[in-house]
Amino acid sequence: MVFSGQRVAPYVVDSLKRYHAINDIHEVLPKCTYEKLKTIIKNNVDLYSSFMNMIENVTTRILLIIAIESMTYDSQRHLSHFIKRNDLPIPFSYYSWNNITNKIDYKINFNCILEPLCLTKDHLCLQIGSDSAIGMGKSSLLPYIFTDKRKQSLSTSATDAAYRNSCIDVLFSKLQLKLQPDISASIAPYIIFDVHGQVDKNKNLLLIKSIQLYASVQMLYITKNDFPRSSISKNGDENDFLFRCMNYSQASSSVTATIVIIFDQDYDNQIKSGELVNQFEQYYSKYQWSNIYWTTAPPLDSASIQSITEFKKKTRTQRLIEQFSVIFGKVHVKAQEKKDLLFRSSFSIQTMYYQLTGNQKSDYERLKRSDIKFETEEELKELFEKLSDDSDNLKLVTPMSYYQSQLDNIKKKLEAMPPTASEKSELEKGLEQIRSEKESKCKLNSYHKFMIQLLHSRTYMDLLITEMYLETWRNKYVPHLKEKREQLKTGKDEHLKILHKLQDKVLKNHTDIESKNELGRILSKNDEMKQKLIKLDDKLTNVDLTIGLMCDELYALCEQLYDAPPSTIPDFHIVFDKIAKNIANLVYKGFAIHVLRHRPLVCQSHMMASAIKYLGKAEAEGPVIVLTVVGEQSSAKSSLLNATFGANFRVSAGRCTIGIYLGIAYYKNVTIIIQDSEGLMSLEESGTIFDNQMITMAILSSHLVIVNHKGEISSSLESLIGMSLYAKMQMQSFPMKPKLFFVLRDQINSDKKIFQEQLNKFKDNLRTSSSFLKVNIDDELEITSDNICLLPSAFSEDINPDLGIKQQWRNSTFPYNIHDLRKHIFAGLKQHSNSFYSDFTMLYNKMTSNWKTIDDLGQGLLECKSLAELKITNELKSLTQEIYEEKSRELYDKGKTMLEDVIQKWKDDDIQTPSDVIMKTLSEEGTHKLDILTRDILNGALEKFDEATQAAYYSGLKARPRESIDPLIRSTQNLLYQRFQEDLYDKAKTNAQLSLQKQMLNKCNEFFIQNINNGNADFSTLKAELAKRRKQLEADIRQNLSLLRKTPDEIRETILNIYNTAITARKGNAEKTIYNQCKVLSPATFEDECRNLDNVFQSIFSYLKHPKQPTGKWWNSFFSHSKWDTFAKQLHWFKKSDSKDNQRIFMEIIEEVVEKVNHNVSEMLSSIQLAYNDQAVIIGLLQHVSNAMQSQQSPIQKYYNGLNVPQITMDLVLISLRLLIDQSITITNRKHEELEKSINKLDDWEKEIEQQFNLMKNSTEQATNYRRALQQNIISEAFDHFRQVTIKSIDKYIAERDFSNSTVLAEAAYAHSIQTGDANEIMKYVSDINRYYLERALEKVRPFRSSTIEGKMIEFQDAVLNCARIASEVVEKHGSRDISVVHNSISTSIKRILPNYNGNKMMVVQVEITKPDQFKQSFKAIAGETTKMQENVKELKSEMEKVITEACKTIVTSALGCASICPGCGTKCQLSNQPHSHHTSKYHLAGVFHGWRIKGENTPYLVLCYQNWATSDVVVGEETIHPKSKYYKDRAPEWFQNLNQMANYGPDKDNSIPPEDQRKAWMKVRKTIVKRFGLVDLPNYSKEYDTTIQSSPENFVEKWIYD
Repeated sequence: MVFSGQRVAPYVVDSLKRYHAINDIHEVLPKCTYEKLKTIIKNNVDLYSSFMNMIENVTTRILLIIAIESMTYDSQRHLSHFIKRNDLPIPFSYYSWNNITNKIDYKINFNCILEPLCLTKDHLCLQIGSDSAIGMGKSSLLPYIFTDKRKQSLSTSATDAAYRNSCIDVLFSKLQLKLQPDISASIAPYIIFDVHGQVDKNKNLLLIKSIQLYASVQMLYITKNDFPRSSISKNGDENDFLFRCMNYSQASSSVTATIVIIFDQDYDNQIKSGELVNQFEQYYSKYQWSNIYWTTAPPLDSASIQSITEFKKKTRTQRLIEQFSVIFGKVHVKAQEKKDLLFRSSFSIQTMYYQLTGNQKSDYERLKRSDIKFETEEELKELFEKLSDDSDNLKLVTPMSYYQSQLDNIKKKLEAMPPTASEKSELEKGLEQIRSEKESKCKLNSYHKFMIQLLHSRTYMDLLITEMYLETWRNKYVPHLKEKREQLKTGKDEHLKILHKLQDKVLKNHTDIESKNELGRILSKNDEMKQKLIKLDDKLTNVDLTIGLMCDELYALCEQLYDAPPSTIPDFHIVFDKIAKNIANLVYKGFAIHVLRHRPLVCQSHMMASAIKYLGKAEAEGPVIVLTVVGEQSSAKSSLLNATFGANFRVSAGRCTIGIYLGIAYYKNVTIIIQDSEGLMSLEESGTIFDNQMITMAILSSHLVIVNHKGEISSSLESLIGMSLYAKMQMQSFPMKPKLFFVLRDQINSDKKIFQEQLNKFKDNLRTSSSFLKVNIDDELEITSDNICLLPSAFSEDINPDLGIKQQWRNSTFPYNIHDLRKHIFAGLKQHSNSFYSDFTMLYNKMTSNWKTIDDLGQGLLECKSLAELKITNELKSLTQEIYEEKSRELYDKGKTMLEDVIQKWKDDDIQTPSDVIMKTLSEEGTHKLDILTRDILNGALEKFDEATQAAYYSGLKARPRESIDPLIRSTQNLLYQRFQEDLYDKAKTNAQLSLQKQMLNKCNEFFIQNINNGNADFSTLKAELAKRRKQLEADIRQNLSLLRKTPDEIRETILNIYNTAITARKGNAEKTIYNQCKVLSPATFEDECRNLDNVFQSIFSYLKHPKQPTGKWWNSFFSHSKWDTFAKQLHWFKKSDSKDNQRIFMEIIEEVVEKVNHNVSEMLSSIQLAYNDQAVIIGLLQHVSNAMQSQQSPIQKYYNGLNVPQITMDLVLISLRLLIDQSITITNRKHEELEKSINKLDDWEKEIEQQFNLMKNSTEQATNYRRALQQNIISEAFDHFRQVTIKSIDKYIAERDFSNSTVLAEAAYAHSIQTGDANEIMKYVSDINRYYLERALEKVRPFRSSTIEGKMIEFQDAVLNCARIASEVVEKHGSRDISVVHNSISTSIKRILPNYNGNKMMVVQVEITKPDQFKQSFKAIAGETTKMQENVKELKSEMEKVITEACKTIVTSALGCASICPGCGTKCQLSNQPHSHHTSKYHLAGVFHGWRIKGENTPYLVLCYQNWATSDVVVGEETIHPKSKYYKDRAPEWFQNLNQMANYGPDKDNSIPPEDQRKAWMKVRKTIVKRFGLVDLPNYSKEYDTTIQSSPENFVEKWIYD
C-alpha cells in the first residue's frame, strides 16, 4: 500500500470485508523502515521523519474517516454495514480537511448512519460528559455496561484524542438484561451515540440535542468538580452541566431515562463514593427529575488504571458490571410499563437537526419528538399486520410460487412412482385440484403490486425500510420457533444415541424380544420427532418473509404472465425489464440474485435472465469466472464468502440458503460470479439425490468449487464428489475442468502435511472407486494436494481480562488466512483463461440448462450415495435385466398362447349370448389367468434374484433392484394384457358384424316361416322390423365395443409407462448412454412437458408434414424470424446468446437431425401394428434418436460445446414419443373406422334382403344372384386362407434360417455391397444401412417368398375351382327348397377344402326356391365361369404379393438386430435387439463414406474409424479433439470399446488406408459422394487405388427395391 503509492481506502475496505477491523493495516505501518522507503522519499531524512511521526498517530478511526471521505455518498452508506460487522464505531461526526479553505472542518455525515438506522426498533443511548470528565474514560466504561463490547472495538486511543474532541461515534450492542432471578437474561439491542470530549455549541450541541430527543437512555458523565459552587436560583445556572443537559428540551428530564455517572477518585471507598452520590442527589432533588439514576465510576484513563493493583481492578470490574446491570434493569422495567419506543429512524434526528438554529429559546420550542412516518412503512403495515404465524403466509404473499411449488412437488412424486402405485390416482386428483386453485387464486394481488412499485419506482432507502420492517415482523415469531426447534432437535439427537445402542444390542442378540420391542417403539418415536421437526420447519418457512422471497415471487409472476400480460400493468415487459435492471444494480450493494429457488428448486426465469444480462453490462469487460461454495449445512459457507469477497449472503443458525444465490466480485479484469449453495446433508432435504444434485450443479457450472468442510476430509465428501464426477461424465458438454479447493474450517492444527496426505488418499480412493467408469479423474477435476486452505475458527472465546467475563469475538488469525485463501483463488482463476463464459447470457443459459438436466435426470442418475454403491447397483441391475429378459420371454410365450386359447372360446355362431356378456366374461377370465401366470413367473424371478444375491455386500443395496423386477415383469404382463384387449376388440368387431347379420337373418327366417304359404306377404312390414332391430343392435354393439376401445389418454399412458419402464431398467449405469439422458415422464404431466414447447412442436410437425422442396429456404414459412423470438425463450438448447447463430444452428438441427429422426421413426412405425404396446418399439425409437445425434456430420456434434445436449436429447425423445402416440391413436381410430364401415354395411344388407325376397318369383335370377355372391365369397375366403398359410410358411422359413443371426446378416450385407463393386448397392449401404439390411433380408427371403406365392396362387386357383365344382354338385343333388339350407350345405362341403371357410359372411335369407329345376339349371353356369374365376384369382396376385411383402417386413424387422450406427463411418451394430451397453461391428468403413473430410483441405478422409487411433485429431465444428480415441470416448462411448479393440487387434490397425475392397468401392462411388457431401476430390491417388475404375456420376441416385 505504502510502497506502491496506492490510496489507503481500498485497503481499509478490504480489511473490513475480511472482518479484520483494520488490524492488518496497523500491522503493516510499523514495517515502513527507512530502507524500504528511501527510494520513494528520495533519501530525504526529514521527509521520512515526518512520515513516521504521521503514521504513528494514525488510528483505526482516522483510517475509517479517510476511507469515508474518499467515497461517494452511496458507498459511504454501504460502508457503514462493514464497519458495524467489524464491531467498530461508525464515525458520525469527524474532522476532515477542506481543500478549498485549506482548513480542518468539523463534519456531520448522516450518510454514515443512514443504512443501519433508516428504520429501527433498537434503543438509543446517548452518552456525553462535562468538560471536567474529558479524558476520564467515558468510552472505556462502555464494556462494563454493554458487556458484549471489548476495548479493542472502541475509539479510546490517546494519539488522536484531539481529533476526536466533540466528535460522535455510533456503536451497536446487545445488552443482556436480568430482569427476574429465575428467568434467563433477555436481550435489548442498543444504538450508542458516544460523544467524545466537549459539548461545543459551535460543533455538536445542536446534534446532541437532536439525538437526546429520541434517546431511551442518556448517560451523563461528571466529576465532583461539576457540583455547583454556590446557591443558585431555582432556574439553575447555565454553567451547570447537568442542569443544561436536563433542560435541552421538555423530554430531556420527563421522558428520557438519565443515568448520571460521577467519576470518583475514591470509587474503591464505597462509603465516600456513596456520600458523593448523596451530595449530588440531594442537591438536584429540587428539580424533581423523575427518571434519573445516580452512580459513580472510577476514572479509566491509563494513568489511573496503572496505579491500582490487579485485585482492585477485578473488584472494580465486578462492582461496575453489577451496578450498571441493576440500573439498566430498572430502566427497562419502567420502559416496559410505558411501552414507548422513542427512536425509530435516523431521519428523525436529521430532520430535527436541520430545524434547529442555535437560538436556545426557539430551539427549546422546536425540540419536540415527531414520529416520522414513511409511506412505504404504512403500506407494509397494511399488508403484513394482518398476517401471523397462523395464517397461510406463503399462499397469500407468494401465491404464484406457492402453487407452482405444490404442482411441481406432486409432479415429482408422480414421476418417481411406479405405474401401478395405489397412491397415484389420489396424487393425480390432487394435481388437478391444485391446478384449479392456482387458476382461480393466482391473480395479481396487493403484495405483487407493492413489490413491483418498490423495485420499479421507489428508492434504495424504501428497500432498506422494507427489509428492516420484515425483519422486525419475523422476529415476533422466529426466535420462539427456533428455540422450540433446537429443543426438539436436541431431544432427537439424544434419541438417536439410544436408537443406535439398541440397534447394536439387537444385532448382537437376535433372540432378545424385549429389546426388539423397545427398538420398534424408539423407531416409532424417532419418526414422530422427525415429523414434528418437519412441521416446525414448515412453520419457520411460513414466517420467513423476506425481500428475497418476494423477489422470487416476482420471478414466478413474470413467468406466469409473460406471454399474456394483464391490462392492470401497462407496458408489462418494460416494467419488469426495469425491475430486472434495478435488481442487477442492487447486487453491487450486496443483494444476491436467487438463481436456484423454490421447492422443488427451479432456475429458469425471463426476469432473472434479464437481471443477469444487465449484471454483465454494469462493469468492465473481461472473462466471467464462476466460483461456487459447497458444504454441509451450518458449516458457515455464506460467512466464508462474505469474509472472502465482502458479499452479503444471508447467514443464521440452521438452513438460511435455499438453492443457490448469486453475487459478484472483481479481480483485475476478471468478473467473478460467486455462488452460495444450499447446505448438504440436512434434515430438511434429507436424501442422497438432493445432495448429489446440489454438488453436481456446482461441478457442472463452476470453474472453481470451494468445498467448505468442518474437520477432516470425510468419506461423505468422497461419495458426493464421486457421484458428481459420474453425473458430469453423463451430462457435461462444456469443456470445463473445475478446480476443487478444500477449505477445512475450525482447524487447530495448522500443519498442512497431515491434510495433504488425507487429500491424496481422498483422490486415490476416488480414482479407485471411479475405475469402472473408465474415466480419468484428472481429465475431469483438478484435485491437487496444494488445493487446501486451513482456516481456524473465525471467533475466539475466552475470559476478558478487563471484564472478568467470557466473551466471544472475531479473532485476527482468521482474516489473515482469508487473505491467503483469496490469493489461492485468484491464482486458480488464471487456469481457466480459455474456458470462461463469454458473457452473462451464456452463464444464465448454462446454469438453467444444467439444472433442468440435473433435475430431470436426478432420480435415475444420482440416487446412489457413492461410486462404490453405484458399481454394486450396476451389477444388481445387470442381474435384474438378465432375469427380466429370461422371465419376460417365458411370460410372453406362455401368456400369448393362453390368451389366444381364451379368445378362441368366442364362437362365431354364438349369437344367443349377448356380446357384452361374452366380452366381459372372456376379459375377466383372460385377465385372471394372466395375473396368476404373472405371479408365478414373478415369484420365480424373485427367487432366482435372491439366490444370486446371497453375498453380504449386496445386502444393503439389493432392495431397490429387487423391487424393480416386479414392474419390469408387469410391463410384459401389461403388453400381453393390451394385446389381449386389442385382439378381443378385433374379435368383438368381427362378431359384431356376424351378430348383426345373423340376427337380421333370423328375423327374415321368422318372417319366411310365418308367411310360407302366403303369396301376398307384405315385405314392407319385414323391412320396418329389420330397420328397428338394426338400430337397436347397432347401438348395443357400439356401446359394447366402446368399452374395449382405447382412448387417446389410455394409449398415451400405456406408451409412457412402457417408456418409463424401459429407461428405468437401463439408466443409472456406468456407461454414457441415451437412457441416462432420458427423464421419467408421468402420464399425468406429459402434456405439461409438451405444452412448454407447443409452439416449437407445432412448427416442427408442420415442417415434417410439408412436401420438401429441392431448393430455397422454403422452411422460412415454418420458422420465421418472428417465431424465433418465441422459440428462443422456450428452448433450452443453447449456451451462448448469439441469436443469429442460434437460429442458424436450430435450423440445421431441424433439417438434419429432427427430420432424420422423424424419417427413421416413421419408417419403423409404418411396418408395425399396435406399436405402442411393445417395449422393443421404444428401444428402437431411442436408438434412432441416438444415431441422429451421434453422427459426426450432425450439427449436434458440430456445435457440441455450445449446446445443451441432454436437453436436446430429451426434446427429440419427446418429439419421437409424440409421433409414436399420434401414430398409435391413428391406428386405433382406423380400426374403429373399419368397424363403423362394417356397421354401415347394414344398408347394403337391407337392400340385399329386399332383393332376395323379390327374386323368389324368378328362380333363374335367384340362382344367378346367389351364384355370383358365392363366387366372390369363395375367392375372398380362399385369399385370406392362403395369405395366412403363406405368412406362416415364410415365418417358419425365416425362423429356421440365419435371419436371427445378426452377424451373418452383417457379413452378407457388406459382401453384397462393398465387395461387389456395384455402385447402386454401395450407395444404399452407406446412405441408409438400416434400410439396406431390411432390403437385403427381404431379398434373401424373396426367392422363397416368390416361389411360395407362386405355389400358393396355384393352390389358391385350384381351391377356388374345386369349391365352385363342389358347390355345383351340392346344388344339383340338393332337394331342399330353402335357399339358406342349400347355402349351409355348400359351406359345409367347402370346408373340406378351406377349413376356415366362413359362409356366414354372405347374407343369405331363408326364402323359398319356387322353381328348383330353374334354380339348378341357372346355377350350373358356375361350371362355365371357371375362366373368369381364374382371371379374378390372377388379379389378386399383386395384392397377395403386397400383403405378404408387408408381412415379411414386420417379421424380418424384428430379426435385424440393434439399429445403432457408428458415428464415424455409419456401419451398423451387429448385435441383437437384446439390451447391451456397447455396440459392435467388424465391418467399419473409411470415414469418407459417412462424410468425413480432411480439415482445411476438404478432401476425402480415407481412413478407417480405428486407424490412427492414438495419433490423429478429430475436428468437429471449431473444436479439435486429440487423439481420435478421445472423440469416441466422449461423444460416442457406446462404440468406444469396439473401436478401441479394433485399434489394438483389428486386421488393418497398423495401416492408414482402408482395405482393398473398400478402396475399390470408394473409386466406384467417389464422384457421387464427393458431390453429396460437398468435398473436393483428390487430384491424384496413390498406387493402392485403382484409378481405372469408372465412378458413378455426381448426381447418381440410388434405387431401392422396396419403398
